[in-house]
Amino acid sequence: MKRLKSGNIGIWIVILPIAIGSAYGIARYLTLRSEKQMSAHLKTASLEELKTLSEKRDWDPETLYSYGMKLLDNGQNAEAVKALRRSCKLNPNSGTAFGALGLALARSDRPSDAEVILKHALELEPNSEFVNFTLGNLY
Repeated sequence: MKRLKSGNIGIWIVILPIAIGSAYGIARYLTLRSEKQMSAHLKTASLEELKTLSEKRDWDPETLYSYGMKLLDNGQNAEAVKALRRSCKLNPNSGTAFGALGLALARSDRPSDAEVILKHALELEPNSEFVNFTLGNLY
């Protein structure tokens, strides 16, 4: 086995952190790029695609939100409530997700539950026209 000279170790002490940092930077760039691509895909995906994605990415509130909204568009309100409730649980600061959950509850003939959720959505996003409109339609 070839022994390293003490001068070579100094080079590795300098180069190794740079190499590790570069690898991390490249991985982070690829992750961000793929997340942007996924976000764009969620807007145009079919109900079947979103169902599959929501099962694979059950940790992602954006995927669950998109799936819940697509279910709402298709009149599947009870299923939408489940997906949107999970999205809200994963992202408790999203007034948009809580507003969508409130709408799903209202369409599921649960106006008292919808009112509580929509009021919470207003606390998170007081200027949301969507939430204000949906809440106004309850009365």
